[in-house]
This record gives sequence, C-alpha cells and structure tokens, in this order.
Amino acid sequence: MGDKEQKKEKGLFAPPICNLNTNYCSIFENIGEGVSIFEVILNEEGGISDLRFVYINLCSIFNKFSSREKIIDKTLTELCGIDNAVSYLKMAEDVVLAGKSIQYEFHFAEFNKYFLINAFSPHKNMCVTIDVDITRKKEAELQLKKQADLLNLTNDVIIVSDMNDKITFWNHGA
Repeated sequence: MGDKEQKKEKGLFAPPICNLNTNYCSIFENIGEGVSIFEVILNEEGGISDLRFVYINLCSIFNKFSSREKIIDKTLTELCGIDNAVSYLKMAEDVVLAGKSIQYEFHFAEFNKYFLINAFSPHKNMCVTIDVDITRKKEAELQLKKQADLLNLTNDVIIVSDMNDKITFWNHGA
C-alpha cells in the first residue's frame, strides 16, 4: 500500500477541494492576491508535521520557488526546507487545530519580500492562505521612520503640518 493510501486509511489525507476546472478556482485565478490551498499532514500525535500543496494561483508567494506545476503535490518542507517552513507550520497549527482564522505579516528573507497573510481552514484537514505583497508599503514605512529619526537628531525646532495646518510631526527640538 502506498503512502497516500496509508494516510487515507489513518484519516490523515484530505481530498483536494480545488480542481482547476471548477468555478471556485477560476475566481482564484483572476484575483491579484496569492492563494494557496494545502492538505494538512498530521503526525501520530495529531500535530501538523507538514503541508502538501493542493493548489496555488499564479500570484502565490510560492511561485517564487518554482513553477506551480512542479509545486503541486510537494510538501512545504520539500519546497522551502524545514527552517523556512517552521513559522508557516506553526500558523497552520493555529488555524487548523485551534480553529482560528488569522492575519499576520510574514517576511520572506530569502527574497527580501514582505507579505500580509490571511489564513483559514475550510475543512479540518485543509489550510488556505491568501497573501498580499506589502513590500512597497513596508519600504515606505521604513523610509519615513528613517526621515523622522534624522529630523530628531537636530536641535533646531522642526514642525510639520498638512495642507489644513494640522500638525503631523514635531521633533525633539520643538
């Protein structure tokens, strides 16, 4: 008996919920956010040991690793390595085992990209993530912080106001 058949017998394998020919997946294909659907792989203690890719759309963060044809049916640890997968697996445990929907920021250091991840579980052995690339936003925030830090280094009084004369910033000299 193969590995998948053994997992099905133990109840550790969830059937794919997304076939590219379905209407639901055509919605996923046409949105600007990344969508990834995972089958949850449980260990003998009932914890999550890995996630298997069932579906990813073209905007998924995981397309940075390989083409989606090569990613489908691979596990997260096969694709990313255990060190890179640890935080994602922890998120999956929170979502699937605790029944939470969560939103968090994730930094892919390897690609120097930031993502806002929304995760939920539509089925007890499934995890779905929707990711939005927020790299530009994070870079702009960092640039503004650097500028504010520079303004705080001077002893001169600096006050910044908007077009309505509302004060939006003042430095330590003020």
